[in-house]
Amino acid sequence: MRVGAPLGHTFMSPKSLEILQNNEYFVEFLTSLHNVREGWIAQLHDRPTETLQQLAGRICVIDDILEQANYKAVKERWDALKR
Repeated sequence: MRVGAPLGHTFMSPKSLEILQNNEYFVEFLTSLHNVREGWIAQLHDRPTETLQQLAGRICVIDDILEQANYKAVKERWDALKR
């Protein structure tokens, strides 16, 4: 079960998102969220069920944000610009 926004709902307008995707600071923010997500994933080993459920919920929320912000494509584009 996903914890984030309802299906078909975005966390912000497509126009706002497009403008933010052209800002390097937004990409840095998304990267920090991605790193937090990875840290939570690393904590999943040998945890009680209740803790697993809490961490999974947090991971799902960040996954939703990264997906809706099109993080992978935006990060790849910015990485290519920096080369």
